[in-house]
Amino acid sequence: MNIWKISILNLKSKPISTFLSIFILSLSIALLLGVQQLKTSFKNQIDTNLGKIDLVIGAKGSPLQLVLASVLHLDNPTGNISYDEAKNISKNSLVKLSVPISYGDNYKGYRIIGTTNEYTSFYNAELENGRKVKKVMEVVLGNTVSKQLNLKIGDTFLSSHGYVENDIDVHSDKFTVVGILKPTQKVIDRLIIANLESFWKLHNHEGKDEDESHTEDHQKAHQEES
Repeated sequence: MNIWKISILNLKSKPISTFLSIFILSLSIALLLGVQQLKTSFKNQIDTNLGKIDLVIGAKGSPLQLVLASVLHLDNPTGNISYDEAKNISKNSLVKLSVPISYGDNYKGYRIIGTTNEYTSFYNAELENGRKVKKVMEVVLGNTVSKQLNLKIGDTFLSSHGYVENDIDVHSDKFTVVGILKPTQKVIDRLIIANLESFWKLHNHEGKDEDESHTEDHQKAHQEES
């Protein structure tokens, strides 16, 4: 009698133990594959949301928190840098494109950011309806924001301070929706995009050189073209 027959007979003699062993082994393999799939999916999602951003510059603090806050919009900002400092960085010969952002307000839980029209290029986002921001207190909505809040071109709303919806610290100036972006399956779908001047107005800044609040600087490092 060879070892295979002995093994089979042993398995047949202890059916419950055999079943449990096979079940636990199968469960372990499924769990391992599930974790690996989740890891791969999470990595792909992160890479997608990073878009074409090569470098993020902000105030001293946690690098991870800086990326989570200013790129993925999942955390609170580490601190502020002045607009003048952001402009000086953008003049560096190694910087191909510099896009500053200001943030700190929300509408019904969706973050509002003040930036330039170049911001959408990081995510290859295109307009589905309307136009780009041209004036103070105009906004372009990410596709998810538009659908979830049922906002359309021409609608107006009041923003509130912070990243959580509240009825206490509400600004008196109304935003007007002028554009809606096509869905991208990226973080920009969940953002409300205004210009920097809108944030300076909301936070009582008289000029952009005086802005010391909620400013981060996204830098796209210079890449040599072959």
